[in-house]
Amino acid sequence: MPKKQLQKVIGLGIAGVVVFMALFLVLKGPGPGAELKRTDPTKYATAIQHFDKARELLSKDSKSQDAIIRLGTAYEELGEDDSAMDEYKKAIAIDKNTIISWTNLAAIYRKRGKYEDAKNAYMQAIELFPKDTQSYTNLADLYMNYNGGEIDKVLSILEQGIKETGDAALKGVRDELKKKWNK
Repeated sequence: MPKKQLQKVIGLGIAGVVVFMALFLVLKGPGPGAELKRTDPTKYATAIQHFDKARELLSKDSKSQDAIIRLGTAYEELGEDDSAMDEYKKAIAIDKNTIISWTNLAAIYRKRGKYEDAKNAYMQAIELFPKDTQSYTNLADLYMNYNGGEIDKVLSILEQGIKETGDAALKGVRDELKKKWNK
């Protein structure tokens, strides 16, 4: 393990070690800050046990929020969306300024057909993180595919995203849709 990763784990104390153990089970490149990758579902089940233990060890601070989010992600990977949603909501209650909680919650709402809740969660993500292009893309797609194809609203969301981010991919999507819809 690289020295820098080890220092991060030690800095988190016993709970950090427990989180690290859970991450090690499910990640290609283990360590704090690494992204969860799809692997063997049994590893996620074991990781959930470790994340639960880490959550018990930590008080309500940013470190426990990270463990809660990762626990939610592990539940989601196992198809336990109710538990995942509960964890994302807990993370938001600790600190609403975490984009992954909002976008993951929105994705579950969307999957369940709760489009108004998904829209609200994506809008919250955009309000808190106006430079996140994926939230604009997801919200525009939600309007296009699930809200009756509200073309003007889709274009408005993309325009807002372009204004905030200057993202070329959003511009490309907007331009293609304008051509397609003769706007």
